Amino acid sequence: MKKVKKKALRVYSLATLEVVPNKLPEFIEKVRKTSRMVPIIASWQPVAGNPNEVNDIWKGAIGPRDYHPAVESMKE
Repeated sequence: MKKVKKKALRVYSLATLEVVPNKLPEFIEKVRKTSRMVPIIASWQPVAGNPNEVNDIWKGAIGPRDYHPAVESMKE
């Protein structure tokens, strides 16, 4: 039986991803396989615009909470 939290989680994150062209089916399969390990609560592909774009909503903060300039190793 799943535990129900008494308080709502107050932090959500939006991730906009660009999938490698022609790799969307593989991306979807990987998300399905890892769905119990990552806190994605919603994922969708926009109807118009970039056909390789995927938007995800995550439970919690997925990045630094304060602004920090990108380091070279994180830019790629």
